[in-house]
Amino acid sequence: MSAVDEGTILRRFFALVAVAVIVGLSAPPARADVVLASDFGPGDTFQTSTGTAWAIGGSQSASAAVAFTIPPGQTYQLTQFRFAANWFAGANTLSVGFFVGSDLNTATLVESFTFSASAFQTPQLFTAVSVVRPLLLPGNTYFIALSVPGAPATQWGWQWNIVGAAGYFARFGSGAWFAETAATTPAFDVSGVPVTGSAVGQVTTSTGTALQGAVVDAFNAATGAFVATTTTNVSGNYSIPLAPGTYKIKAHLNGFLDVFYAIGGLSGIDFTTATPVTVSNTIVTNVNIALPSGGTISGFVHARGTSTPLVGVPVIIFRSAANSFLFRNPSVVTTGSDGSFVFHGLRDGDWIVRVEPQNLGYAISYYSGNADNPATDGSTATPVRIVGANTVSNVNINPAPGGGAIRGRILRSDTLAPVSNLAIQVHLSDAPRTGILPRDSFVAGTSTDGNGQYVFTGLVTGEYIVQAPGIQVVNGTAVAYSNGVASGSGGCSPIFPTGAPQPQTALPVPVTDGFLTDCVNFTVPGFSGGASPRTISGTVRDDAGNPMPFAGVSVEDVVTGYGVAFVVVRGDGSYTVGGLGPRQYHVRTSTTGTSERRWFDDELALAAADVVDVTLGNRIGVDFALPATANTISGKITSADTGKPVMGATVRARGFFNNFYGSDVTQQDGTFLLGGLPAGSYRIDVEAPGFVPRSYTTSGAGGFSSADASLVTVQNGTAAANIDVNMVPATGGGIRGTVTTQQDGPTPVPDALVQIRDAANGSIVAFARTRSDGSFIVPDLGPGQYTLSVFALGFATQWFNGKPTREAADTITVTTGMVSLDQPGVSAFSLSSSQGSISGFVFKADGQTPLEGAGIRIFDAATGGFVSGVGGLTNKNGFYRIASLAPSTAAPGTFLGGYLAQASAPGYASQYFNRATTTATATALTVMNGIDTPNTNFALTQAPELDSISVTSAGRGASGLSLVITGVNLAASASFSFLVNGVNDPCIGISGVTFVNSTQLIVTVAVNACAQLGPHDVMITEPSGTFTLPGALTVTS
Repeated sequence: MSAVDEGTILRRFFALVAVAVIVGLSAPPARADVVLASDFGPGDTFQTSTGTAWAIGGSQSASAAVAFTIPPGQTYQLTQFRFAANWFAGANTLSVGFFVGSDLNTATLVESFTFSASAFQTPQLFTAVSVVRPLLLPGNTYFIALSVPGAPATQWGWQWNIVGAAGYFARFGSGAWFAETAATTPAFDVSGVPVTGSAVGQVTTSTGTALQGAVVDAFNAATGAFVATTTTNVSGNYSIPLAPGTYKIKAHLNGFLDVFYAIGGLSGIDFTTATPVTVSNTIVTNVNIALPSGGTISGFVHARGTSTPLVGVPVIIFRSAANSFLFRNPSVVTTGSDGSFVFHGLRDGDWIVRVEPQNLGYAISYYSGNADNPATDGSTATPVRIVGANTVSNVNINPAPGGGAIRGRILRSDTLAPVSNLAIQVHLSDAPRTGILPRDSFVAGTSTDGNGQYVFTGLVTGEYIVQAPGIQVVNGTAVAYSNGVASGSGGCSPIFPTGAPQPQTALPVPVTDGFLTDCVNFTVPGFSGGASPRTISGTVRDDAGNPMPFAGVSVEDVVTGYGVAFVVVRGDGSYTVGGLGPRQYHVRTSTTGTSERRWFDDELALAAADVVDVTLGNRIGVDFALPATANTISGKITSADTGKPVMGATVRARGFFNNFYGSDVTQQDGTFLLGGLPAGSYRIDVEAPGFVPRSYTTSGAGGFSSADASLVTVQNGTAAANIDVNMVPATGGGIRGTVTTQQDGPTPVPDALVQIRDAANGSIVAFARTRSDGSFIVPDLGPGQYTLSVFALGFATQWFNGKPTREAADTITVTTGMVSLDQPGVSAFSLSSSQGSISGFVFKADGQTPLEGAGIRIFDAATGGFVSGVGGLTNKNGFYRIASLAPSTAAPGTFLGGYLAQASAPGYASQYFNRATTTATATALTVMNGIDTPNTNFALTQAPELDSISVTSAGRGASGLSLVITGVNLAASASFSFLVNGVNDPCIGISGVTFVNSTQLIVTVAVNACAQLGPHDVMITEPSGTFTLPGALTVTS
């Protein structure tokens, strides 16, 4: 190397344990410090000419390091180290890391530092005072490594001193470290204080068998910083020297779970649930740890369709929605000479396995259960389940050759400085429209370099979005997403697109196998002046107050519910979501077990969730208490023409009022599992690229819209299986358009919710969201007629074509082509920012008890046309608010203006404001711009309601047929009849009615030979009235 070489930042520097920034000259060590290693001359001298320095940075991206070993007999605690350096060019920033390990290429970062020079081209003596103060153990080797950001412009030098000393290392770029053989070495020294205290104990199995060779680690109890490590002897005993202080102790051995020392009811599952150990200048005894056995997953990675092993490729394991708690148990291994891999020490739960063989020219692939047909992303992967520390083998993945690539740069929006060493992710862009909470499509991760540049390789053909998580520090950055390709004439555009704040508004990036998609550049929001990105924190516990460590928390967009950021919960149930922009969010939690998912604050549905506002500052106390009464709905999605399973379909559960409750994505075999659902009745809708949207029907054929859907009812802790749907292949039909506003000239409206409805009955068929340019696309629609509405916060709801109601909206006819609603120079929707809202409470009949889950619909008072129901779901307090209503004034005594509000709920009679049963007696409401119309309250009375029937068709001659009738507020004294065109069919006899409960009746039926063919309405007569389930039973020949 020469003094003009270039260095890159060590990527491990940014998995920081602690950071200290110290600048300038230092006096020799004081107090009881002992100099443990030194390469200074007498009086702390070193060579000072600019030519007597090993280069850091420069054209070769050089980094340099020195090593030293602690002699036997005494443990020390690091107090400081010093080195002599010189700033030559570029950025006035130098990064320094302190490592422990036998090889710097695999060494562990203990502490990192950042320095700035006080003068240009002037050798200086820098002092790094340790904040972590790690233990320096006898026989261990330690490294001090220097590197710089911003190569090639930035250049520093490490000044020489003693000639011929050993222990000097270098590397170029991100290559391997190697030992230098030059006769000059950098000037440095290291100081520490002797340590006399210790913690001692035994590591055993959970049954008490001593474990030899277990690794025991000590961490600073206040900061979590790694301090020291040792291993157990043949009796499982250990002794770890520690300076006075408080620590947490963890043990590890291959094949077992990593566990922290914990007593008094703590679990020891992670740092937050460990018992602190306080050490003075004495020995603390009985710090004993019992390690439970862990599960094992193993398999092979071969080239697709062959037995050729892929050697030396990384295999990664993780849990998609829960903390892995792996610690020293590796989450990344490399394949052996036969392509094999194995993971040990896995906790019970579902694990995702991914292979990244791009270095051999193969595509990133996930385990799917079919080795030659691997999944493309985390959501379509087949989880590998560990139960009771079992072993699962043959988790085989055979990647296909090829793969495309994405390259780009990330800059701060405020300074346009590169965002370096940031861990980023690439996700498969969801199908252009999949409604609320689409698939979690994580593919892979990487890091930006010193110039903010990143590259993803091994990507299958498709559309992608790059996520840049926020950096939660003072003057940090907020989460953002790539926003298309910033290409210009002959290369990349010098203008970087603004990163999208959430993925649903981001413009996707196309990738083709074998090609590079370049210029995926974007900016992320930067904070300055001492400000920081926002955080949301709280706890997740069960309803008895116990922490739920295997949960995840999602921060979501308030309009669409699309996830913006996600974290897993710690062992004590706590969580913190950082790197957020200053705005409003919804927050949701879900678990991998039997607990119900919830939105804050204890709400069952997205539409009823409370807003968590971090516009002005962080939010704490966003806590959850989850009951263990969750239900599941499972099934299989297949193609109607071939019968083959459909992988990557998004399946959603919607309750009353079409409100979202949960979603899943089908795996390679077409199966799905909707978990965490509260008791209730749900409609299941499915969307998949290349197929027409369908809703579940008991026949399995699937319905065209929500009006055709059959209800799936689940009670506390039950599982509804075989909810299967056959998908009809699309024929190319679709709708596209753009949403703008004229508020400041034609301006795109991103993140607007587009509802696609069946023009015949107004029921919902599909959803879409507008992107950052205001565009939306709804592909894969079946032939038919549709109406569209657009809802966006801060704008009045609008129906196509500029109409105020569903009934007035223009009809859009779709055949086999894409219908564009935009006209030359005119967008499909132009929204007005003049809007207000209506709010109030819905109570039960007593006018005091809140009615949760009631829905509110808004109608135009003059025409009776439907306007909106978005957001109109009551929360646990019975409160609702419907926003985005165009101003309209109600005329006293007439219906020439204003709105009518109607409340309804399962098992309750619908009601208009003010306690009116018909529109003729309802009271019209005025909505004014920027103003809420409050106290629009309702008191609903109970009424029976039929939901579904278990058998939808029966042939003539069927006898003893049991029909399970589900509904709400059903009575034991109910009687049934079967009607054709409103007339009872006497040839369908009823031999008995069994009252199960108020939500279920069982009717025993005989279909005689004289029964009329065709659909029959099922009518129930109760003391409170007569109710009908139209066309519920069809008599066949």
